[in-house]
Amino acid sequence: MAIDAPERASECTYQLLPSGIHVITFKSATPNAVAGLFVHLNAVFDGKTHNDPRLLILMDGSSTGIPSLNRLMIGAKDLVARHPDRPKVRYAFLFQGSMRYIVSALERFIQLFRATNEVRSFLPSERAEAEAWLLRDVLKAG
Repeated sequence: MAIDAPERASECTYQLLPSGIHVITFKSATPNAVAGLFVHLNAVFDGKTHNDPRLLILMDGSSTGIPSLNRLMIGAKDLVARHPDRPKVRYAFLFQGSMRYIVSALERFIQLFRATNEVRSFLPSERAEAEAWLLRDVLKAG
């Protein structure tokens, strides 16, 4: 039985900060969380083109870990197909240090879809540094 989008999204929450950072927080590492992630990402990318400013996305999996990489890859392929003319993105990940090797694989995977995407991971205690990294040239320009 299919789960509707709001139910999926509850496994993975979304918030737009006043700074323009899109924060996606995993509440679990389940298939529904992955589905929720792509509900949110598709909404963020809807109506955007390569002419739009770089998107700033903070993904917080610090309390749950990383969902299935296979499910993430399938969702990412669909996202790219739905949004072929998408803007550049800067992604910051918050994950426990013990997840480093999996996060490294995820970083490389994201850059396969667009070499100009920037990806970096941070420990949960480095959230302020992650937000500063996302905003680094935005703050200089403003």
